[in-house]
Amino acid sequence: MLDHKGRAFAKKDMPNLLRIVVSKLGRCSNYRPPPRAVGCIMFRRICSRLLQPTGASPMTVAELGRCMPTSGMKREFPPQAIADLAKPSASALMFAARRLSKGAVVLFLGSGVSASAGLPIWNELLVRICTVFFAHWEFDYKDSVPTPSAPRNLSIAMWEAFEWDDELRQLAKKYAAGDPLLKTQQIKNCIRPADWRYLVKKVLYGTEVPRSWSLLLDQITRLCARPNKVAAVVNFNFDSILEERLGEAGLRYTVVCDPDVRPKPDSLPVLHPHGYLKRGGGPKTRLVLGEEDYFETAHIPYGWPDIAIVAYLSTVPCLFIGHSMTDPNVRRLLRLSSTMAPHWHFAFLPGRFGDAEDRMAETLFDADLARLRVRVIRYRLSSKQGDDSDDHSRLPELLNVLLAATDDPDAWWRTASPEMSSE
Repeated sequence: MLDHKGRAFAKKDMPNLLRIVVSKLGRCSNYRPPPRAVGCIMFRRICSRLLQPTGASPMTVAELGRCMPTSGMKREFPPQAIADLAKPSASALMFAARRLSKGAVVLFLGSGVSASAGLPIWNELLVRICTVFFAHWEFDYKDSVPTPSAPRNLSIAMWEAFEWDDELRQLAKKYAAGDPLLKTQQIKNCIRPADWRYLVKKVLYGTEVPRSWSLLLDQITRLCARPNKVAAVVNFNFDSILEERLGEAGLRYTVVCDPDVRPKPDSLPVLHPHGYLKRGGGPKTRLVLGEEDYFETAHIPYGWPDIAIVAYLSTVPCLFIGHSMTDPNVRRLLRLSSTMAPHWHFAFLPGRFGDAEDRMAETLFDADLARLRVRVIRYRLSSKQGDDSDDHSRLPELLNVLLAATDDPDAWWRTASPEMSSE
């Protein structure tokens, strides 16, 4: 190939030619370096003009372009690894990876994380509580008048699922379909305080020992194991499944469930703002589960959980996983911190991607969260084979891609998601 003066140059000279072109452009007073993709296009055009006076064929120009490195080439968006995401969600996920590569984040975990290990989500937990309550109420008042009075200081003795018949289950589901905070409070009013804690713990863990692992828990543990990537974990669940998984991975952590607890040096703080029920026994903490509990939490000025949460939201980007983003107290604290926080937070939420009505509702919900400085990452749900329940298997895959992109920015552009690891 020849340049415009008829001198020959080879493909190996292309890097030098690129440096010459850039240096000449740099001497121009009005030149500003373009983005990498735009600069790549500019270089192609410059090389074309260098070759065209010699009568070089278009094939020669194309061959010249293939000599260039492809790292700056313009690529399709969303990238292949997250091609199933909508563009706003893909952009939010890539933005989260850039923030994570620059510093630590705080993880906010909801019931979806524990549900991945076989524990009940919020609504299912309430149905179990209602079923046990009605079973005891029916047993105590089966010979009473047709409309018995509400029980007081009810003692809980039976909680196993085999004690429940289908009629009782349907009654519990129908009753639990209302306001969950109000329904929980109405039942709590009728049970002895000591039995209330016993009941919640028993229906939470059930008769079968829940596994302390899942693909989602594995990816969260991997993220926590990265040095200086997770400053703290705010776990709104009662259970100790996450702590068990962290312990199995050899990670040091400190459970913070009251203001007197101070995290140990070189350990990961794990806050439980709503209380803590350790499997096998542990500290007795106040459980935030009923309407009265939420009202007290919201109206106690400068309560320790709110101070800690607002401090995290105001100073560190936060990642919401398994959280519905509908908790009124969390939204209140997000609104409060949004006036002080210059950064964005990120929330993984399932998306229906089906009916237009569902997409419109999700768009409104996401727009409201954006006002609270939360960018939503909507992932696609699928149905399990032979099961009507939703499959959230895409969520741990996205966390795996997020971790890979933190170390290698080109991980997005691979043809498939990186293989998940449980390191």
